[in-house]
Order: sequence, then C-alpha cells, then structure tokens
Amino acid sequence: MNLPIIKSPEEALRLASGHGDNVYISAFRLQHWLSELSIRVLTDYTEITDPNYRPMQTGQAWAAFLALFRVTDDECGQLVSTLMRFSECQNPLSHLLLSAFAPIYLEHGFYGDYLGPKAPNYSDDPVSFGRLARTSIQRLCDWVDAVIHFQTHSLWHKVPACFDPDPEKSRLAAACQRRNENALKPPV
Repeated sequence: MNLPIIKSPEEALRLASGHGDNVYISAFRLQHWLSELSIRVLTDYTEITDPNYRPMQTGQAWAAFLALFRVTDDECGQLVSTLMRFSECQNPLSHLLLSAFAPIYLEHGFYGDYLGPKAPNYSDDPVSFGRLARTSIQRLCDWVDAVIHFQTHSLWHKVPACFDPDPEKSRLAAACQRRNENALKPPV
C-alpha cells in the first residue's frame, strides 16, 4: 500500500472515508508518533554535544505510544494488526517500524514470548491474548527506540554537520546527504 505522509487529522479522515479504510486515521497517529520520536532524538544529538550525557533508549517510544493510543488490552490485538500493516506500507516512516519488527520476530523465534507462531493459542482467552498483544507492542516500542537511536547515531558519525547547532549548516548538510544517497540508488 502506498501511503502518503498525512499532514492533518482532517486529511486522515478524508482518506479513510474515501477509501473506506480506517487505517489512514491510525497511520496519521503512527506517523506523528514516529516523527516526534525521531525529532526528539535528533534534537538530543544537536543540543547535547557530549555523547556520554545523551539519554538513549529510556522508554520514550512506549511513553509516547501510550499517550497517543489509549487502548485497553482488548484493543491491543487489533492495534498489533494495524502496526504490522503500517510497517508494510510504502511510506518514509514505515521502515522504522518494519526495522523494529525484525528483532521482535527473532526474539519470538528463540523464546516465544511475543505474538507469533510459537505463542500459545489464546482464541478462547481474549484477556490473555490482549495482555500478550500489549507486551508485544511494549517490546516493539523498545526496538523502535533502538532503531531510531541507531540510525541517528550512524548519521552522527557519517555526517556530523547534520547536527550543527546552526540550523542553516545542518539543513545544508542534510540536503547534501540526501543528494548523495539518491545518487547511489540504482535507476528504476
């Protein structure tokens, strides 16, 4: 599914009603969530110049997720489905979620602790299924934090000028980095 960047709740509602699919409303909220997390980490890297004092992976994604998605355990199963669907979209922010799902699948493969083929069958126990879904979402948020920090840290090493306190210098460095990345992509 090709999913545009949705800029407002009104646009999300228009798309949902036009396509008969509420995923656009959730997608708007997920885009907002992932954008805010990314901006927060980028800001930390710009403002906190000593790497020993940068807050990393302190549960920001889970706290922000809970603030945006106030769901009960009963609704978590549907939310997992929405998260998976969003992660598979063609959207600049979807790759963050997809990158966070990969380690969840590996962890599940080893331990069976999260949703997946090794999970117990909770079809007769929706309460237990809801708890497992919530635990899976919480762990996914841990990995979202890790993915965002890793990507930001990698960029900080490759193009430190992107984190210059001078907004014009950081904007130019980011534009050069994007241009270089685009030049390396094979033609379609």
